[in-house]
Amino acid sequence: TGRWHQIRRHLNGLDHPILGDSKHGDCRVNRYWRAEHGMAHLGLHCAQISLPLDDGETVDVRCPVRADMLAIWQRLPWWEQACEALPILREDAVEAEARRAQAAESEGGSLGTAV
Repeated sequence: TGRWHQIRRHLNGLDHPILGDSKHGDCRVNRYWRAEHGMAHLGLHCAQISLPLDDGETVDVRCPVRADMLAIWQRLPWWEQACEALPILREDAVEAEARRAQAAESEGGSLGTAV
């Protein structure tokens, strides 16, 4: 529609502001989530979208969820239900864990060996 922050405005208008939304959200709730769960970013993510083209083809776009967001979600009681509804979340979690392991290995390898 060309309107900025439309999803964020609508959800806030329905008394369901997006976590981490400093412009349209609830500052008190955001502070709690930042302090208790380390949520420093907007809690809004489009993991996958399919766009139909005029010729009948479809463009499928996928964007993995940020590793820090996944870490928060995995600690919440609805994580398993979310994965059942959207299986790519579990794939993102596996990929994020592999990236974390690779980063840790790289950091360890760059430190050298103690003599």
